[in-house]
Amino acid sequence: MDREEILRRFTGVVIDRLKVQEDEVTESANFEEDLGADWTDVIDLMIGTEEEFEIEIPDKDFEKVKTVSQAIAYLMGRASELLVGKPKPWRGPKLNEQY
Repeated sequence: MDREEILRRFTGVVIDRLKVQEDEVTESANFEEDLGADWTDVIDLMIGTEEEFEIEIPDKDFEKVKTVSQAIAYLMGRASELLVGKPKPWRGPKLNEQY
């Protein structure tokens, strides 16, 4: 997963969870100062991020993240764990297929 995809997906989480406009979500935006988040909003943002990227984020890690760019850097550091999409189960060939 590349940086642009992480940024796009995280921006969607921020918009959804903090109820802000897309143009407000800049990389320098501080969740509390610029986007108006209180501590419960930040917790909700963490939960939304965990759901979107299918990872667990320890509280001690997320407490350090104050801006969009810090969140992107954190997610990039964990990029090997992030799923691009859920894999589809292999169903094998159909019994009546000719090869």
